[in-house]
Amino acid sequence: VKLRFTADQPVILHLHGYDIEKEINPDAVGEISFDAYATGRFSIQTHVPKRGSTGHAHGPPLVRIEVHPR
Repeated sequence: VKLRFTADQPVILHLHGYDIEKEINPDAVGEISFDAYATGRFSIQTHVPKRGSTGHAHGPPLVRIEVHPR
């Protein structure tokens, strides 16, 4: 699977279930590529700074990927 993204500001996207993170910059098309080996429904969310501490939290889902068994 190959997914392409554009953004108007730098952002880190996280594909849950496959544990893929990708930094997307506004000056280029970003791409997440993966072999769809795990079945289920997986969300792609942004990483956002955690309030009052270090680390990150997740923004609302941008898209959900659904993988069905063959």
